[in-house]
Amino acid sequence: MKTLYSIGIIIGLVLLTMHGVFAESLISFDQNIKPNPYATDDLISRAGTMNIPAGIGVLTSTEIIEPYWAPKDDILPIRVEFSPVNENGPIAELSIVGQDMYQFGNEVKGLSFSNGVPLNIVTKYLINSSANIPYYVILRNSLDKGDTTHDFNLAYSAEYEPITYNRTAYSSGNPEGTYKTSMGDINLSFSEKSGWFPYLQGKFGDGYTIGGTLYGPVWSGLWGPDDTIVEQDPYKIVSGQFMVIFHEGWSSFSGTKGIWHSCSNDGPFTGEKVTV
Repeated sequence: MKTLYSIGIIIGLVLLTMHGVFAESLISFDQNIKPNPYATDDLISRAGTMNIPAGIGVLTSTEIIEPYWAPKDDILPIRVEFSPVNENGPIAELSIVGQDMYQFGNEVKGLSFSNGVPLNIVTKYLINSSANIPYYVILRNSLDKGDTTHDFNLAYSAEYEPITYNRTAYSSGNPEGTYKTSMGDINLSFSEKSGWFPYLQGKFGDGYTIGGTLYGPVWSGLWGPDDTIVEQDPYKIVSGQFMVIFHEGWSSFSGTKGIWHSCSNDGPFTGEKVTV
């Protein structure tokens, strides 16, 4: 089962990154977890350290919890977090762009789990780092309180795949303009900045909108209905995340989009510019 998941992760990354680059393992561990019902927010444990490389890239983490017992209040029984080793030093721009959960080999799109069945959580992060920065991998024990009293095993791994591109090829022109995409025609334009990075957005003819941050050639964010569609039938709306890479000269883009928490489970997302 684990092998099948790994193959799926690799295929997804190939769609989103440039050819000829291989993933680098940053950390992996396998340990038994004994939930602490008296844990507080301050009680944490360090599972290890990983060095986040400089540049833009995709970090994919895989957590396998076995056996898994569905907690109360739809909260996962343990949460893995990252924290810079040097709190006063540089930090990496690290954003979650997709999270897929699997049981019985199938994706769990909501948070309705089956008890006693291994749970595989695949989380995809987009990282933009100014330097090689060491990060602690932290297990926050406080989320065990009131969720589950069952011991379980946690197998965790994180891989990093850089996104390399020729900056000169993107120096002229910009991504603004009209595109024919697999979701329909759209006009993309810049809006306010999101932190230090520009925000690119647009609206499709069917009332759905899309918008996200532009990191170099990588565009990632959210898509979904506008308020008009929501008011018409709030029970039939769909929304999700996406991540694509613009090709040289901003003439087109390709990547994936997803529904719910995923950025890839809804298939490819491509577009070709028709006007500047």
